[in-house]
Amino acid sequence: GPGTALDGKPKYDLTQLEEAYFDRMRERIIAAGNRGMYVAIVLFNGWSVSKEKGMFAENNPWRGHPFNAANNINGINGDLNNDNSGEEVHQLANPSVTAVQEAYVRKVIDTVNDLDNVLYEISNESDGTATEWQYHMIEVIRAYQNSKPQQHPIGMTVEWPNGNNSELFASSADWISPNDYFDPPPADGSKVIINDTDHLWGIGGDREWVWKSFTRGVNPIFMDGYDGAGYGVGGAGFIFDDPQWVSLRLNMGYTRSYAERMNLVAMIPRGDLCSTGYCLANAVSTGAEYLVYLPQGGTVQVNLSAVSGQLSVEWFNPATGIAQPGNPVMGGETHNFTPPFGGDAVLYLYQLIQDVTPPIISQIVASPLDTMAWITWATDEPATSQVVYGLDPTPIISTTKMTDLSTSHQVQLTDLTPATTYYYRVYSEDSQGNRAVSELLTFTTLSVEDINRAFLPYVGRQSQTANQSVTLCPNH
Repeated sequence: GPGTALDGKPKYDLTQLEEAYFDRMRERIIAAGNRGMYVAIVLFNGWSVSKEKGMFAENNPWRGHPFNAANNINGINGDLNNDNSGEEVHQLANPSVTAVQEAYVRKVIDTVNDLDNVLYEISNESDGTATEWQYHMIEVIRAYQNSKPQQHPIGMTVEWPNGNNSELFASSADWISPNDYFDPPPADGSKVIINDTDHLWGIGGDREWVWKSFTRGVNPIFMDGYDGAGYGVGGAGFIFDDPQWVSLRLNMGYTRSYAERMNLVAMIPRGDLCSTGYCLANAVSTGAEYLVYLPQGGTVQVNLSAVSGQLSVEWFNPATGIAQPGNPVMGGETHNFTPPFGGDAVLYLYQLIQDVTPPIISQIVASPLDTMAWITWATDEPATSQVVYGLDPTPIISTTKMTDLSTSHQVQLTDLTPATTYYYRVYSEDSQGNRAVSELLTFTTLSVEDINRAFLPYVGRQSQTANQSVTLCPNH
């Protein structure tokens, strides 16, 4: 307030940002991060300003918008052509509107910059006149983030109606989401491409689209209609357990599994290497991988001329989720492959590289008391933990090997003699049996007098070993 807006409630003051909104945003992003999820913050929404899009909800959303002159106390009018619609607020048409939008964006960045699981999306489906405004907002975010510790990826999604994918690729956005990617062309690496069913069908997609997207180097995401209740007014007649959607969901998971198995950072779309045109490949002499999709099944020809040595063969059935091995093949030439089942199929060719590199040991620290000591260290890969120690430079007393693989290691030594120098080495072994041994190191246990000076002034007790004192000390 003062005054009432078109809905009969108090008008907006566009100079004030509601802290509770940003607190809630932060809490939800933290909760998502705790569950392994990234969050794309959609900063603006084309469906909130246009009367043309309001027809789907039998309503004009502009009537409830803060930049509607009837809804704010600041004299800001986002509808400069007075057509009862607010497309202009996504067109840099009114500097007062843009200033408020920029202040909001900076507040969002202040709220979430320290969080790791954040992406920004400028706007969901603003119309085709919003391109320059989106470009401007990308640069606003980038410039403001430059003063912050984290640089979160900025995305631009296709406009609707009249969206043009070329404008996405011409932008400075880090990631984009285009339209018309039903059968996507191979990604060239210039942008991260998120292939969203919402920008293709609204509600649509199938497992074939998932695998075509994945093997062309783009990231498929599914706007799941679920039971239809959330899609427009009255739902969209969506059937949750329709076999098409069930299979699509499952195959989203299957592609993720392959993404985690493969050396994905080295894989690029190489449709030229297979007859179907759907192939992710790391075509190198040693350590090669090929993931090939056969939409119609049948036989596929794969060029393995770059590879030296043997490749393992795996067939995966997207209809059943079952993988089965095939006969290994030799690289250096082109091979034909036929799946052992009907329908669409996935072929995975890979070379096993034996790990012969031991872990790298670092950050060794000995923390002795009088009759015990803790030895801690780190390794660059998960490995076992063991310490060998003794009273001379050829230590022979060994702790039990801790076989839980970890990169952070701690071993306790007990029954030591006070005021005594011990020699020790630490040992770590990775999952392939490669063992690393540290250099010979020493530590000296504390004397009883040292322990008494450290503990007895506080506890007021008789002389005792340090581990006894620690045990008796409250909140130790």
